[in-house]
Amino acid sequence: MTMKRRVGFGAFPRALAAALQWKLLLLWFLFTLIPASIVARPLHGLLSTLLDHSVHAGEWARSFHGLAMTDVLVQVGRQGLPALSAAAVLGMLLTLLLAPFLVGMSVTAVRGPHRPGFGELMHGGLSEYWRLFRFMLWALALYGIAFMLGRLAAMWASHQADQAILESQADFAAMVARTVLIVLLVIAQSMVEAGRGRIVADPAQRSATRAFFSGIALVFKRPLVTLGLYLAVTVTGFAITFLLGLWRMHQVAVGPVGFSLALLVTLLMIVSMAWMRTARVAAMGAVAKATLKPGSNTVAPA
Repeated sequence: MTMKRRVGFGAFPRALAAALQWKLLLLWFLFTLIPASIVARPLHGLLSTLLDHSVHAGEWARSFHGLAMTDVLVQVGRQGLPALSAAAVLGMLLTLLLAPFLVGMSVTAVRGPHRPGFGELMHGGLSEYWRLFRFMLWALALYGIAFMLGRLAAMWASHQADQAILESQADFAAMVARTVLIVLLVIAQSMVEAGRGRIVADPAQRSATRAFFSGIALVFKRPLVTLGLYLAVTVTGFAITFLLGLWRMHQVAVGPVGFSLALLVTLLMIVSMAWMRTARVAAMGAVAKATLKPGSNTVAPA
């Protein structure tokens, strides 16, 4: 039996371990702070204007009050929507521009046998930037196709609802449409991650287009392993982030200790998402490497 056939779900724990690199996760956190701060700055100023002079500010900081926060959100929408919208668009564009660099650092981190340092990670992110940027354009096109097909499913559900006699029939059609969209997005994302895995496995392959379509072919060739690894890593990452989010909701950010703990939990939430994304690349890289022909995974010159 060859190595190609033996690679399977054993890559799951190895991918989780390979992604657990504190230098990489710290760089992810620091760079994602840039677009986050762009969005947070006008929101912080608006909330400060609305809440700083309230006699209930201390009470609201210690516990969540749904009715009060509803009023605050209404005021935010009325007073700060233009500034928040502009900040959100700018933050989203900057996030898209940073994404190839961040993924490039993850590719560098999981590609070699050793754990790279800060300089090597950033150099890897820069050297892989343009290939991963072109790859991202292909990925966005694939997501667009998935959403378009999901839209067709939603239109079918709407047509079924118009003809339905019972409300349960309309609800079932809507549930089918939502399920179709989720399945399409999972398949699309697994294909994208498989393409990134091909970049991990074959540094000499400089074509983003070939890497992208190689990822699609890999999902068709090994559907159970690729989709299974994608789902296993994704569910693990989101479960950890969800638990950290619950902790953050119950952590009062008042006082030095409370503020520090709240900041730490927020940091861990961002780190867990970066860890999950890197682990997906590592898992798909292991599968892609096992499917390469002998001698095709030579390292490209710098």
